[in-house]
Amino acid sequence: FTLISVPLDLIGGLMIALALRKPFRGRALLRTALLAPWMISPVAHGVLWHQMINAQHGLLSFIPALLGTPKQPDLLGVQSALATVIATDIWRKAPLTAFLILPGLLAISAPHWDNARLDGLSFLGRIRHVALPHVRLLVFTVGLLLAGDALGTSESLLYLTGGGPGTRTFMPGLYAYNKAIIAGNWPLGATASWCVVIGT
Repeated sequence: FTLISVPLDLIGGLMIALALRKPFRGRALLRTALLAPWMISPVAHGVLWHQMINAQHGLLSFIPALLGTPKQPDLLGVQSALATVIATDIWRKAPLTAFLILPGLLAISAPHWDNARLDGLSFLGRIRHVALPHVRLLVFTVGLLLAGDALGTSESLLYLTGGGPGTRTFMPGLYAYNKAIIAGNWPLGATASWCVVIGT
């Protein structure tokens, strides 16, 4: 979960930040709106997505019936639960990542971008040779924050998948929560929490 979600959060956030780099009408409003997924509490995030994609009573499960199309695979099933959890995590954290990286991109002077364009660098080339050298430490720091948050994820998973099916989405943070709160084994729960802290 951490190894996949954190790089995708960083890539998505960087792409959004690059799109917001140049001024355009409504940019300030869009930047504020993009933070909405992060401002939702982790519990509300888990409940929201569970009510949207649950195969039995989720909102999206009624769309095939309305359109007369075949029923879609269960997004919280054994084969796709982890991918679904990663996708919802990206939905929540990539805009925040963009918000954190954007000031670093805005600090890059216009001549750097202009020279790269005159040199014929492609979009990816401008990212590699202009953007990343200036924001690499910022991206690294944000990546560490995202990794710590990913390893400690518990509340959203508790309501989205409950760690299931089986143990497909049973993350270290959820393990610590279950041991301390559900099982009442506070020493083991605290030890697991410290392992998450040390791991980050």
